[in-house]
Amino acid sequence: NRKALDYFSLLKKSANSNKEKVNALNGLMENMYILNRFDSASFYSEDLITNHRISNEIEASATLHIGRSEYWLGNLDESFDWLLLLVNSAPDARGAEAKYYISKIFYDKKDYTQSLKSLFELTETYNAYDKWMGNAFLLMSDNYLATDELFQAEATLNSLIENSPLDQVKEEARKKLKKIEAAKKEELVTEKDTIKAVDKNTE
Repeated sequence: NRKALDYFSLLKKSANSNKEKVNALNGLMENMYILNRFDSASFYSEDLITNHRISNEIEASATLHIGRSEYWLGNLDESFDWLLLLVNSAPDARGAEAKYYISKIFYDKKDYTQSLKSLFELTETYNAYDKWMGNAFLLMSDNYLATDELFQAEATLNSLIENSPLDQVKEEARKKLKKIEAAKKEELVTEKDTIKAVDKNTE
């Protein structure tokens, strides 16, 4: 929020130690991202990373913030490069999130084969993180839909509804399943109308 930004901006200007400066930059980075000010979030993240006296945890957080910010800015290639650094160095929730965004970048580029491959790797490597496991399977269903593998998409979503421990993931799976069912009904109606039209023309 605005008050937090004002506080961390003031702290950055008045910082008398590296610790205070790092705290200020970290606060600015996180709050800019929360406010969807991705240019600024990326800027403060890079400022943090150039500080060689930060902890590995803060460096990982800054790397993730750059990767996510560049993704939402539409800079997919730059986002990919930053996220890949994190996947190769962070076997934790940050690594799981980075792997998810990498899979999403492949999906956005319509490289569904690579997106699915990346998602399978995510579910094997980061299966301790329910949120990213759930998001991975949701994105898998989108990939299956994009490649007309309707049965696989439905099976994936039904499995999530039955097995995911997270209500938010289950709800999202239900929404996607309803859209598929509505599309199937619409397609069936169109097919019936086409058959009727053909029958009428042959009378």
